[in-house]
Amino acid sequence: MKNLLFLICSLVSISSLAQVAAKKEVLLDENGKQISEDEFNKKVTPPGNKHTYTITETDSVVYGRLVPFREYGTISNQDKQSVIEELEKISGKRINGSQTLIINFYYVEPVKNQRPCIDHYTSDGTYRRFIKRNEDIAQFFITTKAYNYEKDMVYEDANGIIGKLLFPNKIYCGNYIIISPNGHYYKQVSEYRQDDIPKILESEW
Repeated sequence: MKNLLFLICSLVSISSLAQVAAKKEVLLDENGKQISEDEFNKKVTPPGNKHTYTITETDSVVYGRLVPFREYGTISNQDKQSVIEELEKISGKRINGSQTLIINFYYVEPVKNQRPCIDHYTSDGTYRRFIKRNEDIAQFFITTKAYNYEKDMVYEDANGIIGKLLFPNKIYCGNYIIISPNGHYYKQVSEYRQDDIPKILESEW
């Protein structure tokens, strides 16, 4: 599949290109069911696409799996508590159980010598002022394990717990989740408009 191979080529060195290109390709929907190339392309091709995708590899197979841009659901009390405890541990901040959690999460981007997109989100003064004015919100900028980003407001998911529980799919250029006190959540992956977050907080979801 041309789209899948193009992304693979951008993530691997030229020396290993022939080896990667020779691997079998398997395309999966968001539930792990194998689908055709046409079905996959319809889901990820603009306009109207509601999915992005991740790529994983074994020695002989390259898997492309659909990931919805937006997701609604409910987090278990146990997982929510684990997330809160980990956030408190890495940030040194206390989280009130009645607060809404917002976690902006970033993976290390594969393109070197290019400004990472986290720069844009963390330098958004309007968003930061909005968070500061709302004491009922606990917001965190988090980077994946081993992604050291030098800003005081950004914390590394050093134990990999937040990524494992909330962002298991490696999607670059930003992800975020809003978790309400009752455990309902709204999650968006890939590049997003940060100024949409206050509007989403006011909507029914």
